[in-house]
Amino acid sequence: MNEAEAAAKAWLTTALAGLGPHVLSAVVNEYMNHILNIVVKDFRGEVVSFAGDAILAVFASAERYHAECCLAACA
Repeated sequence: MNEAEAAAKAWLTTALAGLGPHVLSAVVNEYMNHILNIVVKDFRGEVVSFAGDAILAVFASAERYHAECCLAACA
């Protein structure tokens, strides 16, 4: 992690810490729903598992190269 990434992570951690559990839960749920829509609807991926705030997904598409789908979904 470079210095800019560390600073961004520290800022985000501080900002989220003051939200309270109900608001934080709503923010995380909204984020996860948004990411899931991108993975499943936009790139025809399949969610394999969740680990904290991470999503493991697989992509198999005859229409695009697999690497393109993975990279585009992560952008």
